Amino acid sequence: MQVPSEDVALSIADRIRLDFAEHPTEYEGSAITHTLTAGIAPIFAADIQLSPQQMIRDADRALYEAKREGRNRCRLYRGKHR
Repeated sequence: MQVPSEDVALSIADRIRLDFAEHPTEYEGSAITHTLTAGIAPIFAADIQLSPQQMIRDADRALYEAKREGRNRCRLYRGKHR
């Protein structure tokens, strides 16, 4: 079950993603368009605090899931800690 703080984190990441895509980078008179793909991991799982290594691993897994789904999206880790 997703907790409200995870909903908030995913919502913020999605707003950043959309804003990033809507504002191309200007460089030497050219506009460079870009997208953003992000993986998000909670810092707590099953009432335990995860180590920094676990959080990075989980965020990385969510990132690669988002990339497999077509990029330009944000995904929340939903793995074994849930």
